[in-house]
Amino acid sequence: MTRINNAIEKIIQHPKVFGFASLLMRVMISVIFVLSGLGKIFQYSSNAGYMESMGVSSALLPLAILVEFGGGFLVLIGL
Repeated sequence: MTRINNAIEKIIQHPKVFGFASLLMRVMISVIFVLSGLGKIFQYSSNAGYMESMGVSSALLPLAILVEFGGGFLVLIGL
């Protein structure tokens, strides 16, 4: 079992593998955020109504869109 763990550790610590895995994770996370932000843009009125029904001012919806869409983009470019 130790040999397998050592082999996996060597593969994970390889700079190219680490770089690719990091890029892949950034892309996957950013897609989730960007799609969520786009969903809020295209379904603006229903999202505003849902927020109001939960006791949150719908005036905060543009901020939520900015955080999700902008944050997803920033994660994608590595900031």
